[in-house]
Parts: sequence; C-alpha cells; structure tokens
Amino acid sequence: MTTLIVAEGLMKTHPNSRLFSNLKSCSQGASWVVILFGCLGLAGWTFEIDPLKNVFHGLPSTVPNTAMAFVLAGFSQGGAVALHAGLRQNEALAGIMALSTYLPLSAMAEREFTVAGRATSILMCHGRHDQVLAFEMGTRSRDFLRALGVSVQWHEYPMAHEVCAAEINDISAWLRLRLQAYVAS
Repeated sequence: MTTLIVAEGLMKTHPNSRLFSNLKSCSQGASWVVILFGCLGLAGWTFEIDPLKNVFHGLPSTVPNTAMAFVLAGFSQGGAVALHAGLRQNEALAGIMALSTYLPLSAMAEREFTVAGRATSILMCHGRHDQVLAFEMGTRSRDFLRALGVSVQWHEYPMAHEVCAAEINDISAWLRLRLQAYVAS
C-alpha cells in the first residue's frame, strides 16, 4: 500500500478554480482507492485469502509489516515541514515532494539528517516569480541539499506561489518512478 502524506501552506490558486476542484476530487478519490485496496490486502492476510494478498497481479505480494511506501509532500510551509521531518526519519521513505518551499533550520541539518533521510529522493518545484517564498530560497535549499549528497530533482516554472499544469505532470511522473522503484526494492 502506498501512502502520500500532504501538508499544505498558502496557495494562490483560488478555492473555486477548476484546478483546485480537480485536485481535491482526485485526492479524495485516490484516498478511497488506497483505503479499499489496503483493506482488501489486510483481509487477505487475516483470513488467508491468497488472491487478496496480491491485489495487483504482476507485483509482489504485500507483507503486512512492510506494505506501505510513504511519500511526504508539502506546499509552501507544508513543504518545509516535509523536508524537515523527512530528512530526519530513521526509516526509508519512498520520497519527499517539496513544492514552492525551502529547507528550514539548515544550520542543524548536517548533524541531524539521518542516513535514511539522506538516501531519500526529493522532488523540489518552485515558481520563478514566487513573491511569498522567494525563488532564491528554493534554489539555496536545493544547492545545500545537493552539497550534502541528497538526491534532488529540481523543476522551475514561470509562475508565482501556485501550482501549474506542467508541475502537476512532473509530479505525476516523479511519483510513478518513485513508487515503482520502492516496490522493486
């Protein structure tokens, strides 16, 4: 089972916009799908029903104590929380997605980042015209993380403190790769 934990901050996209509505609907639908498949898998292990242990044919069967892949994701201040927490985890994460954000408390990072945190793949995206969290805050954070040997995939867009369609496409591609890599390991 895969879990995507999302923290959000301030977003320019208007709550009544079509993009916001579509993202909210997709998020709610995906949550129900994850819950459904998670329950099916747990029922398979609980009642020894082999077809339910492997809901997706061709993928390895899930094992109850290793059945989750966590991706921490956040926008704005939520992205700062995702970076701060994710890089200090003792257990491996499938990835950290940090959108229009920065790395907080970087002065303590070198001594506080765990081995698992440093090995976690990070997607960072930022708007070049962001006036809430300056673009330079994002690039400094990216450069700092890379200097510590952290794998950071970086994307920038001609936008402000918001989300755009190209960014959603990049997020989708990154999530697919991260979750496929996590399942294969």
